[in-house]
Amino acid sequence: MGGRVDEAALTSSDGASLASLVSRTTAALAARVEGGVLADETCPTPSDHYASTFLALALAVRNGEHDAPRARELVEAWCGGAPRGHFPFNRLALACLHDVLPDLADTATWVRWRDKCPLRDDDPSNNWRLLTAACRVLEGASPERFDDLLAHWTTPAGAFVDGPTAPGDDPVPGGSAPHPWRGSTPIAYHAKATLLAALVQRAHPTPERARQLACMRRWLLAFSDSGRLGGFGRSTSALFGDACAVAVFVDAMGRKTSDHAVCSAALAATTARLESGRRADGLLALTPSGASGASGGWDPYMHLTVYNAYFAGVAAWALRRWQADGRTPIAAARPASLHDEDAGLLARHEARGTALIATRGQPVQSFRADAVDLRYAGWRAFHLRSADGVVRTQAGTRVSVAALRAQPALAGSTPIFEREGRLYGLVEAAHRPVVAVDGARTLVVARGVPQQLHHGAPARWSPGWWTENIDHVLGGTQRRRRALRAPTLAGVEVVAALAVDAAAGRWAHAWWVLGGEHLTWLNPCGHASSGDELPAVAAVVGRKDERELELGRPVSLPSADAQGWARCGARLTGLADDVAWRVEVGESLGRPALLDVSWLGSNTCLATSWARVEVERHGLPLRVH
Repeated sequence: MGGRVDEAALTSSDGASLASLVSRTTAALAARVEGGVLADETCPTPSDHYASTFLALALAVRNGEHDAPRARELVEAWCGGAPRGHFPFNRLALACLHDVLPDLADTATWVRWRDKCPLRDDDPSNNWRLLTAACRVLEGASPERFDDLLAHWTTPAGAFVDGPTAPGDDPVPGGSAPHPWRGSTPIAYHAKATLLAALVQRAHPTPERARQLACMRRWLLAFSDSGRLGGFGRSTSALFGDACAVAVFVDAMGRKTSDHAVCSAALAATTARLESGRRADGLLALTPSGASGASGGWDPYMHLTVYNAYFAGVAAWALRRWQADGRTPIAAARPASLHDEDAGLLARHEARGTALIATRGQPVQSFRADAVDLRYAGWRAFHLRSADGVVRTQAGTRVSVAALRAQPALAGSTPIFEREGRLYGLVEAAHRPVVAVDGARTLVVARGVPQQLHHGAPARWSPGWWTENIDHVLGGTQRRRRALRAPTLAGVEVVAALAVDAAAGRWAHAWWVLGGEHLTWLNPCGHASSGDELPAVAAVVGRKDERELELGRPVSLPSADAQGWARCGARLTGLADDVAWRVEVGESLGRPALLDVSWLGSNTCLATSWARVEVERHGLPLRVH
């Protein structure tokens, strides 16, 4: 299986642009290697990641035995650096490397390299556990454990749940009807799980695994658009997810599945977007924004060379191995609409626009003292592309507590409240939301209880400080559990609505706060948008009148997306039950409003031109018309 890669295979019609992209990225990475060590932007690439092994894989695919010495040097230098983490990732790279270039080392050396990557079955993230199970399958183990894990961590619609390990065990705070699935579904890690499902199906093909893979690929296609993947959850719109997605698309095209055309189009769009964001040093930008660090939506674990090497290795290996094999096509064309109620995510693809919406929110995967994660919050269109092809909205952000206090507009459309020095956010619904759809227009209404967004920092050297640091070393299990049981604002409830018109690039929010007399709302009528600042109309709606609310100056929004702006009104204290707040954003503003608020006795009515939801002061949103 060794030797130089067949250039004809890599430059066939569907993979030509991707092959060129991978080749240029591999060359840019190789230029950063000195003495077997790959340099990141300002320092050597962290040895506890997996850049060296995946770059070795990319080199081996590109030039076989000719690049074998460089590939071997990379792996040996990585081993000599006493690897400290990300073992299943490196184990996967080594398995693929052995597949492409088995003569790279003798048997004893391969065993020594693999022994540097011990596998464990109790990693805190489900995607790590699934990766471990996939590695074992590729090394000869039975696929039964992989199948069991995937079945347990996948919603009926096909979404992979990254945490917790037992979704559904933790009720929604403040709710009387907990969701059967209450887990975190970052779209980037759904792409990774789909890639692993493709790997195992290739190794052990069965009709049932093929159906599972098709369902997951269908979900992945539903939540991608115009070369952008997702925009929801951690690693938002990151190159890591792109790498997994393009490999899945190559796999589908290699199988000649019935969704070949849509996968080919998705691959072409993703490749073009990535190439358009190539940096001056030849590497690919990690997010569509092109910015680095927190301003570009990077998590602390994201490193430029690590994700570039992962992309180059995974994509190159997929092109090398996943050519057409003549198997029976499996249908999985992208649906025009997919509402995964268990994940709380809705995709609408219309000829005039696309909207990807978080309908109810999900629990975050990290509960910290210094940062607030709003990337899982509900009642958001985290991707909205209008008829003119412009992406209007911004993905959620992860922002420091200090920055959020100083500039509450950074929260975008997520309402942020403060009580006794703690910040609370309306991030999850207490019950399943009401969803009404009419073509490219969508209305989402639900009730929620504001949840605490961060915890107090323990004093240095205190027992709590030691507990947090030990938990961090062990993978953050306790931090994840605290996120599932975040305290709520007792006696406070919020009815929230989102109306979206994808074709017109318009959206509107409305909020009705119940029991907020002793509460401070930091960002009333908050909203965020991409590109040039869009005009906004904000109003306070009472039982007898409606008046405009003055919005503050726009602030620059750090995000994985293109340049965005956010605005909100001045903070409010003492929120009466007989008023609601409404904000509308979009280019074609004016009457009729996209979302109206009116009063019906002691209740309120949230209405559009195509649907109406009457909301009681106590209880569920009812009577959808």
